[in-house]
Amino acid sequence: MIADAHITGGEVEQEFFRMLERLSALPSSVAVVFLGDIFELWIALGKYEAGLHRRFIQWCETEKQKRQIIFTEGNHEFFLPGKLFSRSGRGDIRIGDLLFTHGDRINPKDIPYLFFRMGVRNFFTKSVLYLTGPAFGPKVADNIRLSLKTRKNIYKKAFPEKAIRKLMQNAQKKGIKRIFLGHFHDCRDFEIGGIRLHALPAFQNTGIAAIYDTEQDVFQAGAGHEVLSALEQKHKQ
Repeated sequence: MIADAHITGGEVEQEFFRMLERLSALPSSVAVVFLGDIFELWIALGKYEAGLHRRFIQWCETEKQKRQIIFTEGNHEFFLPGKLFSRSGRGDIRIGDLLFTHGDRINPKDIPYLFFRMGVRNFFTKSVLYLTGPAFGPKVADNIRLSLKTRKNIYKKAFPEKAIRKLMQNAQKKGIKRIFLGHFHDCRDFEIGGIRLHALPAFQNTGIAAIYDTEQDVFQAGAGHEVLSALEQKHKQ
């Protein structure tokens, strides 16, 4: 699992794609989960996409043929085509008793962001962006990227523990046993009455990824290259 890589280029991009290359060599039983905000901005409409997006798309199209690729859309990603992934969504993705979510809609106090989300994630906005893409795509993308940066306000930086606990209580009623989320760029673990929540830190800042062994019911987070080494060692046995 990887969350919040916020790729724009440079070393983070190189490390990210090195990890993907190593993941490609693992058995098909290993699923890959992206918990959103993998790119600083990804508008999946023609002229708004750059080479790094197309490189990722190509990887997903290839890997989807042999393993589960799961992607929860973050607040920096827009209009992603579901066909790229085995499972994807703007909200929660449930697989058995596991729940994957980006986390940007958890905090009810982040009213400005929730209104912003409604304003940009709709058919009308998608149509306008699609039609203006050839002429204004790069400029519009830069404006959206700047707007997203200014919205990193106190509500995102403050980890909403009350809202998190409410999420866990509601999920428990539905038979969920584990929740995985990103967005808050903070590494936290919670447990309430048998249900566990793991918040992953931003890969952008820490290089941390995580694995969850469904057979052993074990969660492990650490430096991406170390996590991959553990997976590679396990599947050599």
